[in-house]
Amino acid sequence: MKIEFSVDGGLASFPGLRKPVTIDAARLPASHVARLRKLVDGARFFDTTPLVPSAQVRDAQCYTIAIDDGERQRTLQVREPIRDAAMRDLVSELVACADDQRRGRPGTTST
Repeated sequence: MKIEFSVDGGLASFPGLRKPVTIDAARLPASHVARLRKLVDGARFFDTTPLVPSAQVRDAQCYTIAIDDGERQRTLQVREPIRDAAMRDLVSELVACADDQRRGRPGTTST
C-alpha cells in the first residue's frame, strides 16, 4: 500500500507542509501497516459513495489523500471540519505519519 498525502490551506499554511509525502507500507513495521489498513477500512476510503462535504469554513485545511493498495486506487480531498469520526482518525494518523517522515523518522508514529 502506498499513500500520497498533502495538506493545503489553513491559517498557518507553510510550503513545506504542502509538499506531498509518500507513505510506503513496505518501509513501515507490520504493526503500523496493520493500523493504517484498519483506519483506511474503517473510514470506508474505497467506497464508491461520495463523502458528504463539510461546511465551507474560511481558511480550513484541505487534505489530499491518494491510496493505492495494489488492487484499488482512489484520491480524495477532505476538508476541515471532518464530520466522519473514522475519516478524522485516518487523517490524524496520516498527519502524524507525514510529520514523522518530514523529520526523517518514518514508521515511528504511535497511538
